[in-house]
Amino acid sequence: MDPVYTLAWRHGAGQVMPEDLPMAAADLLAAGEDSPALCDLAGRARNEAPAELIDLLSTALAELGLPEPGCGLSWRCHVWETAERVATGALVPEELVGNFRCDAEADATETEWGFAAHYLEVDCTSCLSYMSAEDVTAWAASTRAAAGAVVSAGDDPRVAPPRAL
Repeated sequence: MDPVYTLAWRHGAGQVMPEDLPMAAADLLAAGEDSPALCDLAGRARNEAPAELIDLLSTALAELGLPEPGCGLSWRCHVWETAERVATGALVPEELVGNFRCDAEADATETEWGFAAHYLEVDCTSCLSYMSAEDVTAWAASTRAAAGAVVSAGDDPRVAPPRAL
């Protein structure tokens, strides 16, 4: 996966806040990525105007020949990353309840929406406490199955198109 593209979709999915972009850019520079805007972004302070930091990320993507993922694509990438973590056991379904956002504007596949629907079904941690142990177990198993379906579906949106330089 392209690390700059990954930063962009994670930011678009709300996983990386604007104030965290300078440090993320510095990490990318240390890993060998390079562009004038990325250098500028890495030198900025966390408390700078979020719009300026976001604009620098957009400029860095353009300088590196990468498309900017929109909100819908960023959400799909987040779904894939989350599904992969659930499918591999790195994350248990209950850990995401109440923290998984839904993007109604996303042009997602039926399989991606099916996985996301599990988190819309049980949207708060207190909701789990009202469910029977059997229902929680069944919900978690169904969620793991939906995660596996996403991962095995192919067409991973996290794979960036080749850089156009």
